[in-house]
Amino acid sequence: MEEYLSGTQFELELAKASLKFVSKHMKECLENPDLVYEDCGTENEKKIKLILKLYGNISVVLRDIDLTFQFLEKERADILKHYSFLDSQESYFKYHYENYFIRIITVLDLLGKIGTVLYGLDLKLEKVSAYTFKDKAKKEGFNEISSIVEKITEKLNELKTERHKKLHTGEADIKPFNEIVIWEDINALIGSETDEILKEYTDEKIKEEITILRKSTLELIDLIKEFLEESNTKLKEII
Repeated sequence: MEEYLSGTQFELELAKASLKFVSKHMKECLENPDLVYEDCGTENEKKIKLILKLYGNISVVLRDIDLTFQFLEKERADILKHYSFLDSQESYFKYHYENYFIRIITVLDLLGKIGTVLYGLDLKLEKVSAYTFKDKAKKEGFNEISSIVEKITEKLNELKTERHKKLHTGEADIKPFNEIVIWEDINALIGSETDEILKEYTDEKIKEEITILRKSTLELIDLIKEFLEESNTKLKEII
């Protein structure tokens, strides 16, 4: 997922701008412990360093999402062998499914923070989400970027609702893979062996759902690229 996002003109411009002073600021801070890296440089340099940090965090979360896919694609026969503390395969898939949703929303919140810095919006950065950025940008007349973020938030509005429920109540109604029946879990309750045909059927259905999830993730990243392309002009204004 990280590779799919990389290579944008925004990323190139950000890297080129950062090379001009980031290493210099780091060296200065190493030589003088009283200096704070984030506070070094001009106001625009500080903004670029902040955007670089936020963009880097997006890359980290996208790597986490790649890892989550690896967990979802794990051989089902090995799940309870390797995670004997779990009572079912469903518990395993539900955990990683919810983890996927949480990380996706984290990416969007980071994007909202990048937008807030670029467009100079008067918002407390620690409280900014994609939603608050979208609304504020529209109010300030940045209709195009607000419209792009609206497309993203509409696509993931239901996921964000579930994420908040999970974080604030410790519960979530997210059902992994459209409630695909995991026959091994059911038969384990009644002490029965699972037919190989049923195992294969479940495997195929899970693979289908993972394919759909990957496709949705790439579509989301396409929208993020659209956001970055639209924001590139704003980035150039502070370089």
